[in-house]
Parts: sequence; structure tokens; C-alpha cells
Amino acid sequence: MPGVSAALGALAQNVATNTQIAHDNSVTALQAKDQAQAAADIAVASANFLGMWTGLTGSAPKGASVKHNGRFWISINAIANVALSEPGVSADWTSIGSSSVVTQRVSTNATMVPGVLYIAVNGLITLTAPAGMLVGDTLMLSNATADRVFVNFGSYTVKGVTPTPPMSIPARRGFSLAFDGTTLA
Repeated sequence: MPGVSAALGALAQNVATNTQIAHDNSVTALQAKDQAQAAADIAVASANFLGMWTGLTGSAPKGASVKHNGRFWISINAIANVALSEPGVSADWTSIGSSSVVTQRVSTNATMVPGVLYIAVNGLITLTAPAGMLVGDTLMLSNATADRVFVNFGSYTVKGVTPTPPMSIPARRGFSLAFDGTTLA
């Protein structure tokens, strides 16, 4: 029955190929959904942009956007007095994500800024996670060196575990970790 065996082998290969194609298509669809949501957030924020938060006074409707501390923020509530509701401090605001990634080549020790992809170009440097991270903030690193790079996560846990400071990131490796309010994962 060599013919049946060969046919079953070809069928199994076809099933495996179709499974991989379906998986790849689902990943592409999820990425497109995220990009569409980011574009929609930016469009809404652009239409209702009030300007720099510093110096604003008076009320702001739900969906208004401002720039503060180098980030764009959108109000998730109607705000009676914008001056009393600081983005990043008040629960009235959420930071606006973007599908485009800001990159920063880094060759010396530095404190990381959420949302920036750091590309380490010198080994044996230490990057430090910032204090006061907000839900949704993402720390990203790509170690482009042939040596280790270190990250000090301070009081933050990584995937629920307290890393031994500083955490060593091997050559040609990296991470993208989002803060969920409890841990970086």
C-alpha cells in the first residue's frame, strides 16, 4: 500500500500548509485591526485638538485631545476645567497610540521613554525603565550589538517576576513589553 501511504503523507503536508496560511492570515488581520484603531484614534484626536495642555483653561468635551509631556492625550470624559485635570495624572485622559514606531539609537546609558524603540548600538550599556508608567505604556529594545545590554526595570515586574537587576539582554535579541498596571508583559 505504498500509494495510500504517499497520498496520506501529501494530505498531511497540505493540512499543515493550510494551517500555517490560516495562522499567518489571522496575524495579519489582527495587525491591520490594531493599525486601523490607531489611525481612528489619531483622526478623532486631530479633529478635536485643543493644543498644548499647559495654559489651557475651561471645559473640554469627551474626545478632545491635547499634547502634554511629549505625548498626545485624548479625554475619555467631559472635563469641567482642563487646568485641574492633568493628562497622565487624572483618569480623564488616555494616551493616544500610533502604529508608527519612534526609534532611538542609543550608545550610552539612558532612561527609556515609553513608546520609543531603543536600538542599542554599543554593548554593555544600561537602560532604565522610567518611574510612573501608565497602563498601555510599552518599553521596547532591540540589541543590535554582538554583546549584552542591560535593563534596570526598577520596581516593575516582568511577566509577573521581579528580574534580578539589571536584566541582561543577549546579543541580537530584544523585547517589547506593555505595562498592564501590574506587570510588564
